[in-house]
Amino acid sequence: MQVKRSLLAGVTALGLVGAIVSPAFADTSTTYQVQSGDTLLAIAAKYGVVMNSLAASNGLTDANQLAVGETLTVVVPGGNTAAPSQAPTSAASPPTGNLAVAIPIPGGSLTPDNTLIVPGSASGLATLPYGVRALPAPTDPLPLPRAPIIAAPYFSQFDGSAYAESNCGPTSLAMALGGLHVSVGQLTLRQAANAQMGSSDPNIGTTWEALAYAAKVNGVSNDGLYGGSGYRSWSIDDLKNELSQGRPVLLLVRYWDLPGHGQSGYAGDHYIVALGFDQNGNLVSNDPASYNAAGAGQVMTPAQLTHAWSDTSVGLVRTAMALYR
Repeated sequence: MQVKRSLLAGVTALGLVGAIVSPAFADTSTTYQVQSGDTLLAIAAKYGVVMNSLAASNGLTDANQLAVGETLTVVVPGGNTAAPSQAPTSAASPPTGNLAVAIPIPGGSLTPDNTLIVPGSASGLATLPYGVRALPAPTDPLPLPRAPIIAAPYFSQFDGSAYAESNCGPTSLAMALGGLHVSVGQLTLRQAANAQMGSSDPNIGTTWEALAYAAKVNGVSNDGLYGGSGYRSWSIDDLKNELSQGRPVLLLVRYWDLPGHGQSGYAGDHYIVALGFDQNGNLVSNDPASYNAAGAGQVMTPAQLTHAWSDTSVGLVRTAMALYR
């Protein structure tokens, strides 16, 4: 269905889209500094360019992320270098006269009575000076950037050793270090953790401090474990921020609150390694408590994550440790 949008006569005086220009003129470019309240669509309308073209010429993948003070390069078609439209400083009557405009919208057309026809355009368009309608947003919006998932190897804690039942921490750490291209076996990491704890009892798990020490002696630093006078309580946004920087994150969660472990009789805690968030906002992690690769790439909704992460048997709420080199 086609939607008609009437344009007021004299739009060219506002610099909205400009007069029709001969194709013989080459494209030119100018710059624009982003102001508070600007949107990419509004800036494109000011210069009479297509929003997607403006985004592409500035390497933007998200139309909603403009920084105040950022300088944009505006490629103006056909040599139209007129300044962007500005609202009048005092009340004035709209200019009158015949309208001849170039409409930089794919699929748009101008009828003899100066009515712009835009197939599939949406309603609720912004209003520009003199009541002129802004150009409709393209029907193919900019794609969201794909969420990065850290590539990490998968290891099972059930390796046949004496530590198999209690080795979720060192095994998760081994996967996290693998995501940072550091290859260290889980038993080697367990030995380092034992040294820090002063115990080699295979029936006990590993502490946060022991895992931080095991990472450090293998050249990997950690962040986010402490805050204030004790362990830091993370938010999901904190976790997203660390993962977006390519840092795998160890999480301490309640075992039976994890997807797939609801029928377990084990009421204790468990380490997993977080690797990223998918396009639906779900956490992707590796869970070492699997005899095969089924523990790789486990997915949890934010609600499932928050519950398991906050309900630990030792009373720690949303503790985590980011790893980096």
